[in-house]
Amino acid sequence: MNVTDISRIANPVAEGERPLALVADDLVAYRQVVRGALEIAGYEVLEAANGLEAIELAMEYPVQLAVLDVNMPGGIDGFQVCARIKRDPVLRGTKVIMLTVRQEHQDYARAEMTAADDYIPKPFRIDQLVASARALAA
Repeated sequence: MNVTDISRIANPVAEGERPLALVADDLVAYRQVVRGALEIAGYEVLEAANGLEAIELAMEYPVQLAVLDVNMPGGIDGFQVCARIKRDPVLRGTKVIMLTVRQEHQDYARAEMTAADDYIPKPFRIDQLVASARALAA
């Protein structure tokens, strides 16, 4: 399934009613792909290039969904961002999808410990990310 196919099945959401999502990944190409998938799923999207920027954006613009890469520069990884979001009284209801090349058992366990809502390995299918984002919004 490609982006055109997904666009045809997307449920358009009226402007001004779109939930806000955050994508945090140090690779611009992945941020762009994730942004496109989340826009198809009906979200407005903010982008962060590292963990600190992700935390700052989430605090300033409370988001309904965060899609976080695990490995990011700057000393704050995606697991730490997820834990911070889930501990914050304003953000604790934010749904979090971890998106990563890391697929070891301990990585899945750490995602569970930080209360991530989904864990999608890279490379991923766009329709898989769209489906997860929609399911978490329901």
